[in-house]
Formats: sequence, structure tokens, C-alpha cells
Amino acid sequence: MILGIAGVVLREQQRMLSELTSRYAQDRILDVTCAVELAAFDEPEFHDRVARAQAGVMRAPQMVFGLQGLGRSMAGAIGAGVALLTVAPLLVPVALLALIPGWLANHHRGRAFYHFGFVMTPRDRERGYLASLRLGCPGTRPGPGTRKTGAGSTEAPPWRSHPGSGIRVFRSRRS
Repeated sequence: MILGIAGVVLREQQRMLSELTSRYAQDRILDVTCAVELAAFDEPEFHDRVARAQAGVMRAPQMVFGLQGLGRSMAGAIGAGVALLTVAPLLVPVALLALIPGWLANHHRGRAFYHFGFVMTPRDRERGYLASLRLGCPGTRPGPGTRKTGAGSTEAPPWRSHPGSGIRVFRSRRS
């Protein structure tokens, strides 16, 4: 029963912290976008930075859950380390050395994911923009201020160009 109550409290705290983190991050993005010069809005790089920041806001709940999980894992690892230190102190350096390959692999993977996200931002932003305009979708009409392009064309819609190009970019970073 106590574990059930603790689980409910933990989930509620996670939801609240996730919401607060997301709102704080979104407020910072709005502060920056409202403070920049108007000319910055003409630069694709500015929109790419904003898109990356907004993607980060969407990941804020994952960050909260991850940090809480990291705290629990660290507490368990410290407990195991203390137990290992009392039972077999000579094994502590061996256990620490065993962590190095995993840390290096995780570091390499993190860099690969960052590079992939960085490279894909302009493509994803363009794809999202085109999807929001609903161009080329069967049964829809272009929104106000847009024009229909390629009527009757057999070309693939722009957001489907280069199928798998994102996967190729990601795979090239892994090797």
C-alpha cells in the first residue's frame, strides 16, 4: 500500500515537473524570438535554431523522467559500490574499469544522434511546413495565401523527396 501511494505521488510530481519544465523552456524560446531583430526571421538558420529548440521542449518530459531515473540508478549504484567495497575492496577498481566501454559507446552514440538531428532540422522543418499547408494531400484544398502547384503532376509531393535520406544520414554517422 505504501509503495502504491509513493508511486502515485511520484507520477504526480513527474507530471507537474514535466509541465513546469516545458512551460519554462517555451517561455525562454518566446523571449528570444521576440527579442531578435526582424531580419533574423529571413534567415533559414534562425528558423532551424528555433525548430531545434522547440524539439527540445517536446523532449522536456523525457528529460525529467530520465533525470529522476538517473537519480534512482545512482542511489542503487552507490549502494552496490559500498557493498562491494565492504565485501571485496579489490574488485572496486575492476568494476569501475568495466564501465569505461559503455561510457565511450554511449558518448559516441550521443554525438551521432546530435549530428543526425542537426543535419535533419532543415529538412524536417520544411517537411513540417509543407504538411501544415496540406499541399498535395488527396481530398484537401490549399489554405489561404497558398497556391496549388503541380496540379496533375506525377511528381511525388515535396515532403516525400529523397526517401530514406534521413536514414542514410544517420547510418553514415554511425560508421
